[in-house]
Amino acid sequence: MSAVRTQAISRSRRMSRGVTALALGGAAALHAAWASGSTWPAADSDALADLVVGRRPFPSARDTAVVAVLLGAATVVIAAPAREGRHAGRWHRRARQAVGIAMLGRGVAGLALVATGAYSTTEIYRRWDTRLYSPLCIALGVSALAAAAD
Repeated sequence: MSAVRTQAISRSRRMSRGVTALALGGAAALHAAWASGSTWPAADSDALADLVVGRRPFPSARDTAVVAVLLGAATVVIAAPAREGRHAGRWHRRARQAVGIAMLGRGVAGLALVATGAYSTTEIYRRWDTRLYSPLCIALGVSALAAAAD
């Protein structure tokens, strides 16, 4: 493989990691805002629960904060350059794989549950989950797994 091609692939991977980290970081910030009491983009807590959870009540501030912290940690794992050294590199790869598997799992499970009706949710949630939430999670999962190969 030529040096130019190798550099182009490296730049593309860095950009993909950056976009993935930005999306995960945005999701972390949004969950942190919800944990602190914000109901954006909905008018109130019930409408927010209908929109992003699919059922009421909205999860507790503590539970939502845990999700924010996990998404924040995933952001760091994806954004941080891989460390040199056998053990550090292996840990980083596995952490990125874990993020990828978790995001893929959320995306696939979301689509499957909506498609089968196995999980009773609001209509607005089903619409947003099939159009945005699950496809975004799948894309982030694939990107995180690609970053693990880096």
